[in-house]
Amino acid sequence: MNGIHTVLVQEKLQGDRTMSQQQFEQLRQQINLLTPQQLKALQGEISDKLVPAQQTMLTDEELSVISKLFS
Repeated sequence: MNGIHTVLVQEKLQGDRTMSQQQFEQLRQQINLLTPQQLKALQGEISDKLVPAQQTMLTDEELSVISKLFS
């Protein structure tokens, strides 16, 4: 590859907001290291990304505090 092509490829990779399969597998392995509270917080964030925006009565932080009261 010539220098210009290399720079263009690097810029594309840096600008690409998707995760490689290897990065995804590393993330999946790291999930096993999370505490139950961290998993619940992550679950809430994932749900927010998957479900269309809805008006919630409580924030994730408030839900986390309430959850800790009952655990």
